Amino acid sequence: MTVVLLQVGIFFQPEEEFVLFKNMKIRTKILSGFGMAIIMYIISICVGVVSLSSVANALDRFYHNPYPMVKAASDCQTVTKEVQLNVYRAFVAETPERLQSALTAIDSQKGTRDAAMAELRASHIGEQQLLVAVENSIAATAEPRDRALKLIQQGKRDEALATIQNDYRNSCDTFQNDLEALIAYGDQMAVSFYEEGVSIRNFCILLFSILAIVSVGLMMTVNISKSLTRPIIELEGAMQKLSKGDLKATVTYSSRDELGSLADSLRTVMNTLSAYVNDISGKLGMIAGGNLNTEMEM
Repeated sequence: MTVVLLQVGIFFQPEEEFVLFKNMKIRTKILSGFGMAIIMYIISICVGVVSLSSVANALDRFYHNPYPMVKAASDCQTVTKEVQLNVYRAFVAETPERLQSALTAIDSQKGTRDAAMAELRASHIGEQQLLVAVENSIAATAEPRDRALKLIQQGKRDEALATIQNDYRNSCDTFQNDLEALIAYGDQMAVSFYEEGVSIRNFCILLFSILAIVSVGLMMTVNISKSLTRPIIELEGAMQKLSKGDLKATVTYSSRDELGSLADSLRTVMNTLSAYVNDISGKLGMIAGGNLNTEMEM
């Protein structure tokens, strides 16, 4: 425990600066902060791209699952009602031609309903028991329908009517109810996907608004960084020349800020030192010429 506390104390010393930043030059610190801002900006862009991808996936799921599922179920409902209507038309047909026309229409509608059921199976996601119930109920409509049509063709009208009004209608009602349950489930899924898409869209709007603000901030940071680093580099170069004895170094930076004040002070120091050196050089020249009464004025 004591060792851990000592190790923590080594890394967290409140009275000392973090060594990494302490030894950095000012322009390096500024550029480091700018670099971190750029990294955060890039991360934000990546998050935005992922969010947009999520929106696209939500829309893809919506248009490839709930929407076609509900559409296929609705088509099954419509075709089933048309089949029921043609069964009644076959029952009331007065001529063999009309009977055959009704039977042909029923066969064609059965193919249409089978295609809708295939699309329903392909697009269905979620609770499988709903699809199983629909498949069982549609299969249950076939036997009483075919039996009623056979009785109609045999001329057994009373038995055919009883089959149509009882077994066939009940099986069709069950099928319609199962389809309604499946459609309600599809609608619920569609609402869920829509709400998910809206939520992600709102997040993207917020994120890209922040990115726009950050972009303006980054451009301002670039300008501020340049306005700080240029005079710092100039002052640093002048100080290095001064430390080597070069009093002819020039400082052109001028401003009313702290760096401008520092530049003015440095110019004053360089001019004063240059004047001292020139004065001393002149006095030394006079002494070398034999004038020993020369006085140094500092």
